[in-house]
Amino acid sequence: MASIKTNRGVIKFVLFEKDMPVTCKNFVDLVNSGFYKNHKFHRVEDWVIQTGDPTGTGTGGSPDKIKLEMCDGLGFEVPYMVGMARQSGDQDSASSQFFITMNPVAQLQDLAMGGGYACFGLVFTGQDVVKNIKLNDTMESITISEPTEEELKLIETGCKALIEAKAKMPEFKPVPAPGASSSSESQHEHDENCGHDHGH
Repeated sequence: MASIKTNRGVIKFVLFEKDMPVTCKNFVDLVNSGFYKNHKFHRVEDWVIQTGDPTGTGTGGSPDKIKLEMCDGLGFEVPYMVGMARQSGDQDSASSQFFITMNPVAQLQDLAMGGGYACFGLVFTGQDVVKNIKLNDTMESITISEPTEEELKLIETGCKALIEAKAKMPEFKPVPAPGASSSSESQHEHDENCGHDHGH
């Protein structure tokens, strides 16, 4: 799991390492390299928060880009999903910027609607922190660790909600897609744990 320390508290999310190996490895490698230090939340809207740009402008990122990775059954049907931001019009331009949703936005996975975003995590604690983030608040650091037994229970609850929402597939109104604004931006069967053999 990943723990994001912000100036408003800690946000924890599980990484879907089995189903999103490329995306998760990119994220974990950046964390372990110390890349994510004192980055601003440069985008804060009523449905999403976004960070991971060392310039704090929304136009920066890490040097390496990764190809779009998607998994049937993993999407943004419930709030507090974690996804990779990318350039509009270039699905293979994700680098370091990532976002956390606060509303269901299933269309982010709809390629026909201009979607196609890697959904690689689920926030299981700190949702109140996500909601309280303000523009230019600080992501101080990120750490990777194994979840405790209590945290595993919270993860299971969140995954069950995702499965139920996926089955209902309600329609949602379009919202502006999360993405970086320059060239630097960036059905598996499911059991009670989302079918994801997550390592962290």
